Amino acid sequence: MDTLNSKLAVNQACRHEYLQAEVNRILEECNLPGNPKIPEAKK
Repeated sequence: MDTLNSKLAVNQACRHEYLQAEVNRILEECNLPGNPKIPEAKK
């Protein structure tokens, strides 16, 4: 986690397990166009 003076210095934290959904949500919240596809890691 990023901290500044021992306080959390981020607006949002995203879980890797839900990365595609998180990216889609952030784009929608910021009214940004596009639909980037996050590649899946090898299991």
